[in-house]
Amino acid sequence: MTEINDLLTITVYECVNAVLELNARIGLRVGKLKIASKPEWVVYDPVAKAFCKYNGQVTYDGIGKVNASKPKRIGEIEFHDVRILIDYLTMPIRVRNMETKLDIIFDKLNK
Repeated sequence: MTEINDLLTITVYECVNAVLELNARIGLRVGKLKIASKPEWVVYDPVAKAFCKYNGQVTYDGIGKVNASKPKRIGEIEFHDVRILIDYLTMPIRVRNMETKLDIIFDKLNK
């Protein structure tokens, strides 16, 4: 599993590359990078798109928000804490592991 520091390092690396590319292409000069007061870690999710079609944008205090912003209305879930994002992304594996363990328990109980 990717560690939080790995994600932060990758993010900074990609931001610096974007700044250098913008400078090379159009001469844009950007000041010193700063961590935003509320950085967002985004996952594009078709379920979020469907959810927002009926509920609009929903904000969850301390966690993030679910939205489908104009113009493309691509559904996304925005997390304020990368650890919660990692929990979200690893959820299918954790559920599968729980199902496997439950199957083993049920097999033992039914013998």
